[in-house]
Amino acid sequence: MRARRSLLTAALTVLIVVGRGHTSPPPADRASRSGRTVILHPSEASFDIPTDWIAWYGKFHNNLHLSEKELALVKIGAGEWDTEYAKVVNSAMRFQDCVAHVGGEGWGKDGSSFGDVRLRVYLTTLSEEQVHQSVSAQGLGAAQRINPNASLLPTVKDGPWQRTTIKYEVFYYDYGGTARSDFYTRTGQGQTFVLVFMYCDIDRFGASEEVKSILRSFRLSVLQSGGQ
Repeated sequence: MRARRSLLTAALTVLIVVGRGHTSPPPADRASRSGRTVILHPSEASFDIPTDWIAWYGKFHNNLHLSEKELALVKIGAGEWDTEYAKVVNSAMRFQDCVAHVGGEGWGKDGSSFGDVRLRVYLTTLSEEQVHQSVSAQGLGAAQRINPNASLLPTVKDGPWQRTTIKYEVFYYDYGGTARSDFYTRTGQGQTFVLVFMYCDIDRFGASEEVKSILRSFRLSVLQSGGQ
C-alpha cells in the first residue's frame, strides 16, 4: 500500500511540474537578433538592419531595444526630435503592441544627431484599415498639437505594404526641419505588422534608402508564407 501511495505521489508531482511548464509566462524578449537580422516573436517574421546600426550598437549598446525591459526605456522621447516622434507615434499606436525599437543611434539623450532613422515595430490584432484610421485621427491630432500646420499624406499602396505619412515642422533655437513618421502596414497570420519609421524629411542623410532597404528585407516566417 505504501509503495502504491509513493508511486501515485510521484506521478502527481510529475503532472504538476509539467502543467506548470505549459503555463509559464512567455520570454521577456519581444524580438531577438542574429547578426543584422531582427526576428520578431512569436510571429518569427524578420528584417535586416543596416550595418551602420550594428556598428553603433557595438560601440554604445543603446540603439537596439528588443526586450520588454529595454522597450520600457524608450516609450517616451527626450530632447529634440525624439520627444515629438514619441508623442505622435504613441498617440497612434498602443505601446503594448511594440515588439522592437531600433535605429541608427540611441534614443533621446543617447542620440547625437537628428539625421538618423528610428524604427518601431508593432504586432497588433487591429486591421490595417483601423491602424491607418488611428494614424489619421489620433496621430495627426498629436502632430497638430506640436505644429498646427502638420499634414497627413493619404494612405497609398507601396509594394506589399500600405503607407500613411504624417509630417510637421519643428524648430529648435537656431535650426529646424520637417519631422516625418511613415506608418507601414502588412497583414500576415491573422495579425497586422506595423513598421513606423521616424526621420528628418531631407535626403542628404540617406534615410529614404535605409527605409526602402529594411522594407525590402522584411520576411514573413515559412509558416506564415505557406512554405514559400
